[in-house]
Amino acid sequence: CDAEIKVDILYSLAAYSKNSEHIEQLVRLLHEPEIVRPQDHLFLYIYLIRNYRSRDQALAWLIENWSYVIELTGDKSIEDYPRYTANTLRTEAEAEKFYTFFNTKKDDPILKRTLEIAHTEIDARLALIKSQSTEVDTKLKELKENK
Repeated sequence: CDAEIKVDILYSLAAYSKNSEHIEQLVRLLHEPEIVRPQDHLFLYIYLIRNYRSRDQALAWLIENWSYVIELTGDKSIEDYPRYTANTLRTEAEAEKFYTFFNTKKDDPILKRTLEIAHTEIDARLALIKSQSTEVDTKLKELKENK
């Protein structure tokens, strides 16, 4: 139970951190197996990648530490990392970082299908954001003016 409480606190910090210093500390914990148990690693990463304030650092960490992630997970859940990452990307710059790194891994039989789906999903989301951004901006300006 004590370990579960610690993990819940850690996840909450990752999900809601705004302070860049705190985010850096949380990202560093991804490489600390004595603090973040292997079975909790993916979930901490997910909370960091979902937080738009820590997304860039989490993605950079994943790219820089891919061999560590492979060592940590083996073949069991390695495809979860690019899958959950793809779910969170919202900008062309984020997508470019993802594609630059993971396109070199598309021949890996474990990652192949996940990366194909991720590519389709990211492209579709970015196209939707682009097609709707003018309308969203207009609506936000209207709401602001009506306040």
